[in-house]
Amino acid sequence: MASLLERLRGFLARSESLQERTDRFIASSSALVAQDQIPPAESSVKLNENVILSGAKNPEEYSDSSWDPSSRLTSGLRMTQGLTVLGITSLADTTVSGSLLVDGGVLIENTKIASLAPTLYLSAINNVDIMGGNMIVDKNGNLTIEGQLIAKGGIVTNKISSSNGDLTIDLSNNQQLTINNQQSISFGQLLIRGQAEITEGLRVGNTLEVGGSATISGLARLNEVTAASVTAEKFQISNLSSETDSSHSANFLTASENFLQNGLNSPGLRTVGSAGEAVLPAGYNEIVIFNPNISDHTLIYITPTSSTQNRTLFISDKKPGTYFKVALDSSIPYEVKFNWWIIN
Repeated sequence: MASLLERLRGFLARSESLQERTDRFIASSSALVAQDQIPPAESSVKLNENVILSGAKNPEEYSDSSWDPSSRLTSGLRMTQGLTVLGITSLADTTVSGSLLVDGGVLIENTKIASLAPTLYLSAINNVDIMGGNMIVDKNGNLTIEGQLIAKGGIVTNKISSSNGDLTIDLSNNQQLTINNQQSISFGQLLIRGQAEITEGLRVGNTLEVGGSATISGLARLNEVTAASVTAEKFQISNLSSETDSSHSANFLTASENFLQNGLNSPGLRTVGSAGEAVLPAGYNEIVIFNPNISDHTLIYITPTSSTQNRTLFISDKKPGTYFKVALDSSIPYEVKFNWWIIN
């Protein structure tokens, strides 16, 4: 009996010593844990679904001693439901399968970037480069385009200027037309509606149509002008045919030369302009003015600049595309000088 009591007393003493050692171990472990930085609850990640990490084993494949979920976060993260991150997130190379909605305002989907707000803003410190330099917008709002600018709705501006001094407006539509078995390119029209003021010069190769008024203080070169009314202080015709010295002019034909060449027994004069001067030789009552601008609708005006001896100077005949004739009632022994002007 005494021996049993001695063994029981020794066991209780040893139990108290084990309890004291256990308490000291827990206290020291708590102090070490307190030294670590434990994130607050508001900045922690809350996962309500199971997390499967790619590149790692399933949890059941680990023993209790080897299972450490924190050691697998570097392998990858796969969410089968959804992931909500409320704080700042830093990502390396990222692939998004589907669409990406940024702050509820910008949607990136497939090959499309769309703004769910009324305005989509693109900005840079200096330039916004699109398509590898083919279109550049600088910080001052200047737009530089390497190719063509196609504006189907029109261009609205108050100024058009040239970068090299010349401004070309190409009205050709690149359509080949066949006229008299010859290929030619058709052209459109240059239409100006309202008031146009040109301070330097204007050259139009085909047709210029002005719906309002046009003010040209410089030089205008036009192949054709169609207008309901033309008001001008002065008309200056650049292609005058001045043939005052008819006896020595290379373009003058004697009556015999004209008969041999053209079958017309009258003096002749070759011209190409729309106005000019001519001389009816003495002793003749008719002269032929050859001019390719004559048509069925041509109006021809003649003004004598020398005495006609009370004879009437008039247009006796015209042949489209070839000539017109200026005649007197009867011949006089003096040459008669006159001006002529044709209008189609």
